Amino acid sequence: MVDVDARDQAMTLAATALLLEYHPAAQFDEYSRVLTAGFLCSPGWPGRGQVRVGHHVPFPDAINGYSFASVAAEEYVFVEAYADLLRADGWAVREVMTTRPKLLASQLAVPPEPARLPAGP
Repeated sequence: MVDVDARDQAMTLAATALLLEYHPAAQFDEYSRVLTAGFLCSPGWPGRGQVRVGHHVPFPDAINGYSFASVAAEEYVFVEAYADLLRADGWAVREVMTTRPKLLASQLAVPPEPARLPAGP
């Protein structure tokens, strides 16, 4: 039997490692407020081997210079970039649009080697 939790965790770590090669991860404070913009990978629905990927930006205010429009634009641009990287690495990616853009990604199974036919006469 497959340990589903371990598989989900492994998928999340694999996606995180890939994205870290090109983009920073979001940083949060002790209250889960976003300190620095970046991606966040977390396990998807348990047992499905999926990873949820999103882009998080600090809440807009007068000090950090973000507006709600700039946050939305940044999220869409970066989520699309994350999708491109994952697809290029062989992941199946589904874009999920709720109030914020997100991805559901899973690694594609490696196709088996083609069977070798015996040599002809």
